[in-house]
Formats: sequence, structure tokens, C-alpha cells
Amino acid sequence: MQSPDIATEAQAAEALGIARAAAPSRSQALDAARRLGMRGSGDAVIALADAELALKGKLDWGPEAVLRCS
Repeated sequence: MQSPDIATEAQAAEALGIARAAAPSRSQALDAARRLGMRGSGDAVIALADAELALKGKLDWGPEAVLRCS
């Protein structure tokens, strides 16, 4: 599902929770944000943040779950 609210590189990077300079390319970040939509982008950022916490031992996830989300 595409999000019509995401129209610029900055909006795509913000929706994906990444710095503009860290984006692989302008079009990739924008395409990913449009494809995922606002909710999907938010869910992806939360899953990555949870995986990072699990890697640091802050969450009680098994190693298989951490590797699948990362």
C-alpha cells in the first residue's frame, strides 16, 4: 500500500526513521516509505528497535527471533 502523504525524500526518511544522509538513495527511501505506508514504516522501525534491544539483552527474545527481525 502506498502512502500519498509521502512526497519528498525528507518525508520518506522521516517515515522510515532514518537520517537523510543514511538513506541508500533518494529513490529507494522514498519508494520504501510509499510502499510500506506510514503504519508499515512505523512498524518496521519499532521491530528494528526491539531487535536492537534484544541483541543488547534488554528484551527476552530468543536468538532466532532477533536475527529474523534485524
